[in-house]
Amino acid sequence: MSNCFNILARVPQGSDIALFFYNVFTHDIQKTLFSELSTYADDTATGASHENPVTASKMTQRHLNIIHLWSKR
Repeated sequence: MSNCFNILARVPQGSDIALFFYNVFTHDIQKTLFSELSTYADDTATGASHENPVTASKMTQRHLNIIHLWSKR
């Protein structure tokens, strides 16, 4: 189970500039060769595919760990 974290910064939902700020803030999320990073509006998803579901899960978790480190900067 994931731990809960407080969000210390925010942009008011629905503001005209919210998507701009989201894109500025997230433009440097690290990408990897072993997983996909997809964004749409203010949502981001990561995932991987592999013939072995355990391997795909490990690849996705590895990318999530990288994003977690990125978020701590």
